[in-house]
Amino acid sequence: MKNLFEAARAEEVKERIANLKPESPRQWGTMNAAQAMAHCAAGLELALGDRTTPQMFLGRIIGGIIKPMVLGNDEPMRRNSPTVKGLVEEDERDLGPERERLCGLIDRFSASGPDRCT
Repeated sequence: MKNLFEAARAEEVKERIANLKPESPRQWGTMNAAQAMAHCAAGLELALGDRTTPQMFLGRIIGGIIKPMVLGNDEPMRRNSPTVKGLVEEDERDLGPERERLCGLIDRFSASGPDRCT
């Protein structure tokens, strides 16, 4: 499975990000390109431990069982999968700063290695 801990994959993702434009068509969901960059950056901040979100009681109980089933295989995430409410970006964003922020987080994530991310 491709992952951001491989330098070549991280560069591939950053190249795709560099090619995005504000008018790039949506291929998934309702966010525009800048909102999607902010959404992805927030997800990486969670993985790096920079951000936390409250977990529902049920999530604490069954999360350890569900997480490997959802993330433990090589299949891509399904469209319309639920997301953490704190990661939904509804306000307008500027693509340039969001792109730079996301690329910086990708670099940090890649450099940290799989043992240091949550």
